Amino acid sequence: PGTAQPAAHPARAVIGCASQSGLTRLSGACIRAQNTLTFTHVPAQPGNPMNTLSGLDASFLYLETPQTPMHIGSLCLYERPAGQKGRFHTAIKKHLTKRLHLAPLFTQKLALMPLELGHPSWVTCPDIDLDFHIKSIPGKALTVREAQAKCAELHGQLMDRSQPLWEFYVFERIKRPDGSICAGVYSRVHHAALDGKGGTVLTQA
Repeated sequence: PGTAQPAAHPARAVIGCASQSGLTRLSGACIRAQNTLTFTHVPAQPGNPMNTLSGLDASFLYLETPQTPMHIGSLCLYERPAGQKGRFHTAIKKHLTKRLHLAPLFTQKLALMPLELGHPSWVTCPDIDLDFHIKSIPGKALTVREAQAKCAELHGQLMDRSQPLWEFYVFERIKRPDGSICAGVYSRVHHAALDGKGGTVLTQA
């Protein structure tokens, strides 16, 4: 069988800057003690295979705390195609809708093992809420520094573990130092679902 070819992107990346994987981390003990986070318990069912996390991947869940989120984030600036009409957020959402099937992380969420007698597993999420996963940043045009500050604020917030662990935030207008206007996307994915190398491959897809 042939290999699926990636579709054309709605815009061309011109600047990219990646952040580190958070300043803070979350343990299973912290989850139970603080009662701030919960897993979704989804029993194994025919047609919904479970993919157990490795010890390393699960450790990013166990070591996470509200002060040390364990997700990876990046802010990329995009030059909008000449003559493009409509919102960049709409174009990104439409593009991703057609490509969700190409990466399991887009459609999988965490499931807790019975009595916690094992690492969590990934199970297929039957309903992907794209309005939750792909959000638009409202307001006027921001400078690059202001956009970076907004991303830092978002990066400090824990991800919702009841959902697939990825989120995109779309900036419609960012003013670059030379005065030109571009769009931007801040993305974050939990380290339990994706490492840095995998993130590079995902971005290029």
